[in-house]
Amino acid sequence: MKKVTAIITTCMLIISTILVSFNMQVMATEAEFYYVPNDPGYKSLSAVLTAIGAQNAWNITKGESVVVSVVDSGVAIHEDLLLLPGYSAISSLLPNQDTQGHGTGVAGVVGAIGDNEIGTLGINWKAKILPVKADNQSGTLLIANIAKGIIWAVDNGARVVNLSLGSLTDSPTLKTAINYANNKGCVVVAAAGNSGKNPVEYPARYPNVIGVGASGNGITREAASNYGEGLDVLAITSYYTTSASGGYSIMSGTSFSAPQVAGLASLLIGLNPELTPEQVKDYIQRGASGNGVRTDQIGYGVINCEKTLQLMLSEMEDTGDIEEIVSNVYEIDEVGGISYIENIEEETTVGTIKNSLALPTKYTIEITNIDGVTLTNSQYAGTGSVIKVKNQAEEIVKNYTAVVKGDITGEGEVNIFDIVRLTSYIFDENEGFIWNKAIEKAGKITESGGEPNIFDIVRLISYCFDGASW
Repeated sequence: MKKVTAIITTCMLIISTILVSFNMQVMATEAEFYYVPNDPGYKSLSAVLTAIGAQNAWNITKGESVVVSVVDSGVAIHEDLLLLPGYSAISSLLPNQDTQGHGTGVAGVVGAIGDNEIGTLGINWKAKILPVKADNQSGTLLIANIAKGIIWAVDNGARVVNLSLGSLTDSPTLKTAINYANNKGCVVVAAAGNSGKNPVEYPARYPNVIGVGASGNGITREAASNYGEGLDVLAITSYYTTSASGGYSIMSGTSFSAPQVAGLASLLIGLNPELTPEQVKDYIQRGASGNGVRTDQIGYGVINCEKTLQLMLSEMEDTGDIEEIVSNVYEIDEVGGISYIENIEEETTVGTIKNSLALPTKYTIEITNIDGVTLTNSQYAGTGSVIKVKNQAEEIVKNYTAVVKGDITGEGEVNIFDIVRLTSYIFDENEGFIWNKAIEKAGKITESGGEPNIFDIVRLISYCFDGASW
C-alpha cells in the first residue's frame, strides 16, 4: 500500500511541476485552469483577484492597449508602469511629481505591468497610463484643475478617466467636464468616498459616472465606504500597488477600489472599441454579484471581471456572421439600407424560417407581418413580413424584409406588394432595387418590352382588382 501511495505522490509531483512550468494552476473546486503571472506581488493579491474574477478574466485577455488617465496627485515614473507624457494643471509642477503618492498607487491598480517578473500587477497589464496632476504643492485639489485635467485627458486620447477623489458639493464646472468626456466616448470612474455616509460623493454621484465603493470580504460593503444614491458597484478595498518611491505598498480605501473598475472598463473597450460609456457601465453593473439588482448598500454588487467580459463578448453584434448564415439559406438583396430575403417558398411557416436559419443561441428571431403583428411559428411569412434578428438585450441587430418566391420576380400570383415595389422602382429610379431583373420583368407585363412606366402600374392594378388581361 505504501508503494502505491508513493507512486501516486510521485505522479502528482510530476503533474504539479508541469503545470507550474506552464504558469498554469488548477482550481480543484472549479475544475478549471487560470493563468498564474510571475510577478512576486501576485501572492499578496491572489485573494483580491479571485474575489473580483480577475484571474479567470485573464483567460480571455491579459491586457488591452487602452489609454487610461489618472487625474490625481500625479504619477511618478515607475518601472512597473507604462506611462505616457502627461499634463499638470499647475504650471510650476510636472505630471510625474507625486509628493502624495496617491496617484502612483491608483495607476498601479489600473495597469501595473503583469507577468514581467517584478513587483505587482494591475487589472489591465497593457494599459497606457496618462498621468494628470491636479493638486498643488500642498496636495490640495481644486475643482477647476480637476476639470481642466479631465478635458485635457479626453482631448489627448483617454478612453477611461479615473477620479479617486470626491466632494460633498456638486459643481457645474466638474459636471461640464464629465459631460464633455462622456460625449467624446470616454468612461469616467470615481470613488464613492470613505466617510461611511449616505450618499456617495461627487463626481461618483453623477449618473454618467461609475461610482465605486469598497468591500473588504468580496461580498458586503466596507463600513467606511459611502453608500446610497450614485453607488454602482463595489471592488476590494485594499490592493498591493506601485508607490511613488519606486517600490510597492498596500493602499486602501475607495480610492483603490475605483481603479479596479477603471481597469475592467479598459479591458472592455480594448475588446470592443465601439462601446459607449453607457454600455460599459451597463456591462459592469450586470456582470457584478447582484445579478442585475441594485441596492443602496452595495449598488449592483462586487464586480466580476470574467463575467463582465463574457457578457459583453456574448452580445457583440457580428452582423457579418449573420449575413453569412442567412445567405447560405436564402438570397439576400440590399437597397437603400434595407435588406431583403428573397425566394422564400409560398406557405413557408415562421418556424421553418427560424429553424432553417439556425443562428447562434445569442440571437433570437422574431417575424412580424406587414401590419407589425408578431407571427407565431405555425403562421406563414408572406411577402412584406419583417424578419428581426435580436441580441440577448432584445435589441434588433438586423432586419430583413421577406419576399415570397414568385410575384413580380417570377412564377407567382401578382398582388398589391408588387405594385408597391414596382412604384418604388419607377419613381425612386432605384436601379439596384430588390428585383435584379425589374426592367425586364416590368416590360413583359405590357408584352411590349421597354422601361417600366406608369402604364405598367395602371395595368397591374387593373389585373389585380378587375381580373382583366393585359
